Amino acid sequence: MKAISLLILAITLFAGSWAQTNNRDTFEGTITYKITITPKTDDENYNDYQKQKYGDKLKLTIAKNGSFKRDFLTSGQKGFDFFTYNTSTNKCFTKWRNIDTAYSSSCDENSLTLLSEKDLPSENIYGQLCEGYFISGIDPRGGQPVSLTYFYPEDKEYINPTPYKNYKDFFYNKVIEKMKAPFYKLIMDMGKYTVTFEIEKIESIEVSPDIINLPKNIPIKEI
Repeated sequence: MKAISLLILAITLFAGSWAQTNNRDTFEGTITYKITITPKTDDENYNDYQKQKYGDKLKLTIAKNGSFKRDFLTSGQKGFDFFTYNTSTNKCFTKWRNIDTAYSSSCDENSLTLLSEKDLPSENIYGQLCEGYFISGIDPRGGQPVSLTYFYPEDKEYINPTPYKNYKDFFYNKVIEKMKAPFYKLIMDMGKYTVTFEIEKIESIEVSPDIINLPKNIPIKEI
């Protein structure tokens, strides 16, 4: 009888917790990040190219349906212009400033093979205690290892992971299921350099899902 009572209590608590999470409003708004490039080589031309490719400021805009856009506000002439993700098609579009074409790719498959993942000690970021999470993989074609270190807040902005369940590239479905929040800090180790994105400003505002619409007359190339 005691075991049955405990089982009923556990089910009730789980159901209540699930309902509370499921009813939370997913974050909609903009987040501005500072970008820092840390070179690992002595090749100055290569290092300068990577720095101008990202710039030092990123604006992330997230719509209610989960679609988002990353604007590289200060990238160089040969740098990223923007990156968009469309939840309805599970496709992303990337555009460089010096190329008039947007490159489209499906997020159904992961370009990396999983190596490891683990929780990390918390860090205080933007006045919030943030949980740490590390995940790494390797590009099976070129053998390039890539690691991603995330720091994200708990009980702050909520991100519903459901729209991203098929976004497998760079383990994003796994990452967002873990965090259920926007990252406050991300360190991407690309082998020859690292890119750090750290939050500077976050604003909850209404966002049109049209943010992912590409400018008219831009050619699109599938890759």
